[in-house]
Amino acid sequence: MIAVVALAAGLGGWLWWTSLEPALQPGSARANGRIETTRIDVAVKYGGQISEVLVEQGALVEADDVIARIEATELEAQLRAAQAATLQRQQELVQADALIA
Repeated sequence: MIAVVALAAGLGGWLWWTSLEPALQPGSARANGRIETTRIDVAVKYGGQISEVLVEQGALVEADDVIARIEATELEAQLRAAQAATLQRQQELVQADALIA
């Protein structure tokens, strides 16, 4: 008698437990575990030397997170040269307008 009650309780508990989990859509699966990778390619828009690493190895990151800073002195020099050229052209425009007037 006790075995029947225990079996009924176990079966009832199992049915209750399985009813708590939401049904998966066709083609999907559920698993528990951990994914480890040994290599991830990281692409940058501009080259340079890494000046600062902002995350520790093994840290969780998401898309668009900043993980490092790059020292791009050559690009910064090109930017300053372009800004100087823009300023020079603006001054030439002002001078041309003054000559016309």
